[in-house]
Amino acid sequence: MATMMLRGISRASVGWISSPLAAGAEGELDFLRRELSARCSSGRQQFCRNSWQRLSTLASNIPRPVARVGGTSTGLNTEERVEAALTDFILDGSKTTSIAHKVWKTVVRPGDTVIDATCGNGHDTLMLAKLVLQEATAGYVIGLDLQQGAIDNTTALLDRELDPNQREKVSLLLLCHSQLDEVVDESSVRLVCFNLGYQPGGDKSFITRAESTVNAVRAATKVIEPQGLISIMSYVGHPGGQEEYEAVRDFLASLPPNEWVCSHLSWTNRPLCPHLMFVLRK
Repeated sequence: MATMMLRGISRASVGWISSPLAAGAEGELDFLRRELSARCSSGRQQFCRNSWQRLSTLASNIPRPVARVGGTSTGLNTEERVEAALTDFILDGSKTTSIAHKVWKTVVRPGDTVIDATCGNGHDTLMLAKLVLQEATAGYVIGLDLQQGAIDNTTALLDRELDPNQREKVSLLLLCHSQLDEVVDESSVRLVCFNLGYQPGGDKSFITRAESTVNAVRAATKVIEPQGLISIMSYVGHPGGQEEYEAVRDFLASLPPNEWVCSHLSWTNRPLCPHLMFVLRK
């Protein structure tokens, strides 16, 4: 219901509420739908409170659509999935990691090549593997980290959670994130994700740094395919974090808008929370 309400009164909303309803609701919903459509056609953007209340009651009987990954199954389309993620961010204060994962599901498809440029403990690597290795496809996951402990933790997690066929399609490399363009071809990757800062549970003095991270994001722009995405989670609560975030933000601001769509999510009244940045290649 939040999705429809955020869209406001639009033809997209009208189309969405025409899904099958519980018995007895169809007649009134059809009346409201016609009234709503007429108001949209006339450019009137206000709908009476009673109609909204009736519409809300009726629409609550609509089965919630099943989420899909990368447009390959029935359910939410790309716009609805992204809108749902933003709704969670704005209204629920959802964790930025959760928001990032929801957006990844919009972009990534089974069979894609993806890169986790900062493996850490392997949770993002596992998430990506489950997205691209769902079927008997040529999907491939590459994970990078400069710390052997991170590679070891990620290896253990993947060995435990993936079947052997999936596991053999994941490569983990002891390598700096700034070197990611050395392991794949240009314009060949669907998603590159960065989770900056230090490894949770690891040495907090061993952190990603502004210069190498900007070089890493620059390298990511070379390997991302059209309609591919770079996802950057930047933490500012540790020494060096704010400088790294600002350096990445400034680099993204320099990208030509006719080639890249750059967005930035953060909470204004939670200054130490991570900044989530997305870079979509047109």
